[in-house]
Amino acid sequence: MKIRSLLTIVAMLSMLLCGIGTAHAVLGVADDVPANAIVVPIICGVGANGLNTAFAIAETNCPKVIDPLVTTPDGNAVIMTHASVRNSCSQEVYTFEKPFTCHDVEAFNCKDLIDAMSPGAQNKMKISVEGTDYYAGYMILNNVTSEENDLIGWTYLLDLNLGFASGFNVIGLEDGAGARLEEDAGAAPITAFDFMPRYFVLNDKSQTWNWWIVLAGRNQLGNFTCRNDNGSDTVISNCSSAILSRSLKGIICNEQEDCPDFEFGIPRELNIIDVEKNLPGSLHPAGFPKGGFAKLGVVEKGDFNGTPVTVQGSYDGLTVCGLTAGQYYSIFGYAYQREQAGTSELSWDVVHTMHRDYCSSPEGLSYVTGPACGVLP
Repeated sequence: MKIRSLLTIVAMLSMLLCGIGTAHAVLGVADDVPANAIVVPIICGVGANGLNTAFAIAETNCPKVIDPLVTTPDGNAVIMTHASVRNSCSQEVYTFEKPFTCHDVEAFNCKDLIDAMSPGAQNKMKISVEGTDYYAGYMILNNVTSEENDLIGWTYLLDLNLGFASGFNVIGLEDGAGARLEEDAGAAPITAFDFMPRYFVLNDKSQTWNWWIVLAGRNQLGNFTCRNDNGSDTVISNCSSAILSRSLKGIICNEQEDCPDFEFGIPRELNIIDVEKNLPGSLHPAGFPKGGFAKLGVVEKGDFNGTPVTVQGSYDGLTVCGLTAGQYYSIFGYAYQREQAGTSELSWDVVHTMHRDYCSSPEGLSYVTGPACGVLP
């Protein structure tokens, strides 16, 4: 038994250490290594609202100068990237190309990206969080001249006039991005059976928030609401045969281990919930502060041609409307806590990536372990 365990460890190490002097990681797992494609959730305020997402992307490998030659103010480019900015419903609204020189670092931010868009594209980027409009979506930056995993990045969620600034690493997709935010150009989804996010709400001040942000590799199957180019809400139907609603569903616990049922919808690719506004009333009868965590499964549930269907995990349970049963998609989650004190010097904010259980062996990735995702009986 000991020999078999040792052989298993050696096999895993041989998969991980597949190069000398280069950082490699396991495909299908959320980790922080250089990648061929970068994904960044972006959120910023409308008008005078100072909330903004800034991010920096760096080139790490310094390959040969690209041919044909592209010259920038910093010198000759070694890679060319293509950026696709998409709204919360995955509609592409803005694109551009960005060259990188050797060991280059390029900075971007949500407000500048919005300013560069047409008025119609800006309207499509709007979402509402508890009655307040924001611009929100995500950007994919693909290396289009090299297959190297050479991009890394850092994200900053900022509201500097109010004293808030916090950060997290960008999502890196090794060996290229798939259509549903998978690694290896689609062969390696970064899955979730469930998420376990933290919440903490210090007080009831207007700038005290606790947002859960979920970025999925596809929209729910059926109907969902999105903004159109004139700024009004419109219902989008991506499938007439299956009308399913996707949510995070499970329990939410306070610090006394009281754990009532809890659920919120994640119909679009980019979703934001204001947790404090949706907490069960019995969870914190004494008022503020409010703290705890949740354990919430990814559940897609509804009707398929008159038959009830329930799917657990970031998984396609049906062969319908462009999906193939048994395939998986990536999904990511963040918990953003900002706590307004009496003065900006005492205010604070943080962003944590959500812990998760992966789906077991998605797309045949046998080294990714977790509960079995799929259609519930």
